[in-house]
Formats: sequence, C-alpha cells, structure tokens
Amino acid sequence: MIDSLLQLLPSVVLEGLVLGCVYAMIALGYSMVYGVLGLINFAHSEIFMIGAVAGVEVFRCLQPVIPNPFVLLALGLVTGGCVAGLVAVAMERLAYRPLRRRGGGNRLVPLITAIGVSFFLQDLVRLIEGLWHNEFYMSYPSYAVMEKALPLGGGLEIQAKALIVIIVSLAMMAGLTLLVKRTRLGKAIRAVAQDAQTASLMGISVNQVISFTF
Repeated sequence: MIDSLLQLLPSVVLEGLVLGCVYAMIALGYSMVYGVLGLINFAHSEIFMIGAVAGVEVFRCLQPVIPNPFVLLALGLVTGGCVAGLVAVAMERLAYRPLRRRGGGNRLVPLITAIGVSFFLQDLVRLIEGLWHNEFYMSYPSYAVMEKALPLGGGLEIQAKALIVIIVSLAMMAGLTLLVKRTRLGKAIRAVAQDAQTASLMGISVNQVISFTF
C-alpha cells in the first residue's frame, strides 16, 4: 500500500501544482486590491470568470477561421485579459469609487456592495449566454494537441494545457513583481497602499492608481 501511495505521489503533487497556479493567478488580484484599498473584493472571482468566458467565445467564434489552436489560445488570453480589465475598471468607478468619496471609514458598506456586484455579474453572464447560445453550461472546443501528454521522466507526464497554465501563472507573478518593485507606477501603487492621503499630497493621482490596480 505504501508503495502504491509513493507511486501516486509525484502525479498528485503535479496536479496540486497546476491547481495552485490557478489559485495563485486569482489571488494576485485579491492581494493587489486588498493591499491598496483594504477591501475584500468578492466580485473578483466574477471578473476572472468573465475573462474566461470572453476567451471561450474567442475560441468559438474564430475556430472556423483560425485552425491553429495556439494562435486561438493567444487571442483568447489577450481578449479575456482586456475584457476582464475593462469590466474591473468599470466596476471600480461605478460601484466602489462613489463609496470612497463619501468617506466615513465604514468598511461594511463596500463589503456589501462587493457581494451585490458579484451576484449582478453572475446573473448578467447567465443572461447573455442564455440568450446568445440558449444553454446553461458552456461548451468549448477541445484540441488533441492541448490534451497531449508530455513526458517529464520517471514515468511522470503532464498535459500540454496544464503546462501552459503553469507557464502563464509564473509569467504573471514575475511580471507583477517587476511592475510593483521596479517601475514608477509600482512605486505609486506602494505609496497609495501605505498612505493614500499622503500620496495624493505628493502629486500621485490616487484614483488613477486604484483604477490601474483593478
């Protein structure tokens, strides 16, 4: 029994690594928003979901035109990121910024607002997808090259799509680290996270920094 568990351990660790990379990508947004605003943005998971839905729609619409799955994947990632970013900025300006302007330091109202925005975005996507495709569960095309198992040695294999998840998540974490620590904008983000009022007195546009963070 112990031998069987030891044989399964590498594959279980690999699957955990892939799932952990997905969680890490989601956590990047949570940590950025919480670090700057001190707000637990419950709607962030919906922003992530909207980006995924937009990417799947790119696959669906462009599959007959572009047969190369890797080109479709690149287009889906870029489109999903742009759509998610625009929705996040709109959410911040319409839902959260008016509450910041009111001041008062009440954390409960933004928290309830975030929950409301979360439900709104879920139902909005359900409505759009239901009217567009008349289906409750989304279906997306599968490519054999994405499901292909790549040998890692020692009898351990990883699917191509899982490898892409790991590479993209590592690239995102490295890029965010460089952005926050090595760029002028990163310094502004850290300044707003430390003291927004003092940062505004030093000439930093707090609203622009917060929008970019979202």
